[in-house]
Amino acid sequence: MGIWQSLFGAKPAATPAPPPKPMPIEEVIARVQAGAKVELHVAFAGTDDDEEERGLWALLPHTSGTLRVEVVERLTEFELDEAQQAQLLRAAVERVPGVGFTAAAVASACDLPAIAAKAAAAQPADGAVLDAVGMIVAALCEAALGQGPAEEEFDVGGCAATVAAWSQTVAAAGAGPADLVALDLALQVCLAEDLGEEEIEAGWDEDLEESLRAVLAKVLGHAPRGGGTWHDRLIAGLNAEAPEVALQALIAARIADIPMQDAVLDRVRRQPEDEGAWSLALPLLDETLLDTLAPLVTEQLRHRRMNEDELCSPASQACCGSCGGGDKAAHDDDLMVPKALEARALPLLAFCAKTAGNHVDLVTECLDAPSPNLRYGATAVLSHWPATALPQELWTRLDALKEDSHPQVQANVAALLARRVVPAAKAEE
Repeated sequence: MGIWQSLFGAKPAATPAPPPKPMPIEEVIARVQAGAKVELHVAFAGTDDDEEERGLWALLPHTSGTLRVEVVERLTEFELDEAQQAQLLRAAVERVPGVGFTAAAVASACDLPAIAAKAAAAQPADGAVLDAVGMIVAALCEAALGQGPAEEEFDVGGCAATVAAWSQTVAAAGAGPADLVALDLALQVCLAEDLGEEEIEAGWDEDLEESLRAVLAKVLGHAPRGGGTWHDRLIAGLNAEAPEVALQALIAARIADIPMQDAVLDRVRRQPEDEGAWSLALPLLDETLLDTLAPLVTEQLRHRRMNEDELCSPASQACCGSCGGGDKAAHDDDLMVPKALEARALPLLAFCAKTAGNHVDLVTECLDAPSPNLRYGATAVLSHWPATALPQELWTRLDALKEDSHPQVQANVAALLARRVVPAAKAEE
């Protein structure tokens, strides 16, 4: 027996902690609306299943991002009626970081073909639900191809029957952009070289491939669901503010063989600072696009370089790679060359390597940029050009960069200067 027990008797047992009290759902919603972080296991601690389900449904409309993913996944654990399944489907494709994060859970909890058939039979058809089903099916097919976040928890074989039944509803009701993407991805699954015997026996076979081709041909031969023309519908989608909708329209346009380059360029011209527009344009990059995009980026770089107030701001000096420092908390726009602007310029620079002597203004501006990434990229481009294609202004810039603060830029510059061709008249002097 220890000293304490011998002097004072047995130590009293610790008082058990009281059970956690559930947070009122109104308080949870208020915290979410205020931008505070909410942990679901804390918010619903101590509640029974019925109370938690009611709270989750009340919370769902107020969520976005990863919290919405968590709420959707929790709700798929309950038994859902048809109306709840349709509601959950719509929520699972809106204001989430990616449909693939919720696709597998939603597909397991919802009867996608039945929901699609009911939405198609409604008067008028419930386009929002049909679009949501198409997006979920597309995410499932991406997972079957080994792409997207749904891959790890996905049963490829079990999806074939869902795709087959859903595609027949699309054939009857018409398609939207999401359906085109889903049909094309499903075809890719059927044609995948690494498709196993088990998956083929489960339904990913030649019969499904033939059926999907027929459905795709049929819907492309008719107006999109909701009326209008495919061209107009996809142009409208391309100009949507939501980047995932615009990307979906661009992919659907490729499937429908509708050129979108002019529409993409028009969006970039109208919104030269819109990252969504650039994310659409850069994958289509060719010489024609380069001729339009290069002057825009050149002017954006020149504006940043010539604006001395911005260049000399404390945040710029602290964060720009060429100035030292590294305040990672600074906003991107406080940098001398924002990362978003670098992301536009670097693909254009890379393409310039194929077009010796063209877009010298862009290359020159990148050599002058207070960004080691752009200076390195510009010198790398020039290494692909014959020395005779470099005008004197570029040689002057290269001479000034011999003592650049970044060793990789220095090495590129030294290699370029070693290739310099001295004019015959100057050599004689």
